[in-house]
Amino acid sequence: MNRRDFLFWSMASVSSLVTALSLINYSQAITFQSSDQEIVQAKLKQFWKYRHLETNYLCFLIAESFIGTPYQENTLETNQNEELVINLRAFDCVTFLDNVIALCLCLKSNHQEIGSFEFFCRNIQLIRYRKGLLSGYESRLHYFSDWLRDGQRKGLLQLLPANHKQLAEVNLLSNSLTDCEKKESIQIVESKLNLENTKWPISYFDCQDLNQVLNSRINARANPQINTQNPEKFLLRSGNIIGFVSNKVGLDFNHVAFVKQISSSQGENLTFIHASSINRQVEIYDGSLLEYCQSKKSNKGITAAKLSF
Repeated sequence: MNRRDFLFWSMASVSSLVTALSLINYSQAITFQSSDQEIVQAKLKQFWKYRHLETNYLCFLIAESFIGTPYQENTLETNQNEELVINLRAFDCVTFLDNVIALCLCLKSNHQEIGSFEFFCRNIQLIRYRKGLLSGYESRLHYFSDWLRDGQRKGLLQLLPANHKQLAEVNLLSNSLTDCEKKESIQIVESKLNLENTKWPISYFDCQDLNQVLNSRINARANPQINTQNPEKFLLRSGNIIGFVSNKVGLDFNHVAFVKQISSSQGENLTFIHASSINRQVEIYDGSLLEYCQSKKSNKGITAAKLSF
């Protein structure tokens, strides 16, 4: 594995809707392989002509292009000290989202370095770390509720409203750590996150309500007049982000993915594209979103967000 140091100078606005983060004179190690750089450049070249498409749909097209990419856990746990890891050769469900969104940010940006690998790395850091600043293991957004809320604050996404608001308190990560220093720092992060999830809860749809919710959304898309409260803002579309809320003690979300709309002679349905730990690759789920949510006992419901840059 090749390791290079890049000097990160001040970062201009990623887009007019994304908070500019100043990284003046900030130097750090970046772990990557030459093939990662080649993949980034190939993807940016491939999707350059589609950069004017709506952001969520563009993200979906980029996500589809990774179908067949291997699944791999713990790709970010390469060194004792936290550093920026770039890996487009294999994903877990969250790093899949990180990399697809970072590529989309590159394509949507007016930044002069839009096509550079360094700019892609900056976008990965922006997405993966709290406030876009890498300052140790605890600065990484380990829990998806933290990832969502931080992404909303940075102007990357907008959470879609739902009717339930009680995520489980998180402590799974700290309970699994053996490094005392990391354990203590993550416990502080978890305490703050639990407080935020109580004060400013992230809403979700319960699995039991999902059939009615999804059917009403699909019907509202086909017949907008049936809902006078602007149903558009509640609709799920290809490229929207979904998180499956967890029933497990100490964990907020089990899994994350991008929505995929399916149209057929039988009507419209929803599924998703994800990095699957079962089939060990990026794939389109062979079934419906509703089926997946209700068939997994560990799933409590779904939270959805749309990209907003």
